[in-house]
Amino acid sequence: MPIHGLAVYSPVTNHVTCLDGLNGPAQSIRPIIKDLISSARTSLAMVVAIAITPLEEAEVMQPLNGKFPNWVSSKDRKLLEASIKDIKANVVVATAGSGNYKTVKEAVASVPKNSNTLDDGMDSTIITGSLNIVDGTATFNSATLAAVGDGFIAQDIWFQNRAGPLKQQAVALRVGADQSVINRCRIDAYQDTLYTHSNRQFYRDCYITGTVDFIFGNAAVVFQN
Repeated sequence: MPIHGLAVYSPVTNHVTCLDGLNGPAQSIRPIIKDLISSARTSLAMVVAIAITPLEEAEVMQPLNGKFPNWVSSKDRKLLEASIKDIKANVVVATAGSGNYKTVKEAVASVPKNSNTLDDGMDSTIITGSLNIVDGTATFNSATLAAVGDGFIAQDIWFQNRAGPLKQQAVALRVGADQSVINRCRIDAYQDTLYTHSNRQFYRDCYITGTVDFIFGNAAVVFQN
């Protein structure tokens, strides 16, 4: 997707998500949000009406041929293609206290910006939660893990929402990060397992399970293998 198109699609998605989450007294600003959505859609229609250049068309149609997108740096490609045994951990999370931190939140807060998330394998390291819409959490906020920072990379990890089928919408992983890569990961829930919210996303060698609408969203996304 050309950058100018992406710049319009993403605000529309964000506005619609905001509108969906308005409840109680906040509903008074719904007309304002609707006007913003209308303006964004008008801009989108104008963008689509303009013919893209041959260079932009080549960018849109470029096949991956089993490889990573061109936004993935050579350094990151090397890391993503390495086996688990060849990767040395910088930070270890263990609830028993045997690692550097006891929670993933503490570990994430400690590392520099633009760091990647790598673990021991999709069947070994599990990030789990149980937030769901029946118990009062909006679908958008029910994600066990939400990634919004551009260039987000996750590898060899299991994201899970164990709320169960009776709890309806319960997201395991929500991604709104532009140019994100999810590699060799497992993503499990029942309804609305993977929320590919917005922007450009790439998934490779992932195992994704669910029952109802288990992959949904408005992202420009590629699933490989």
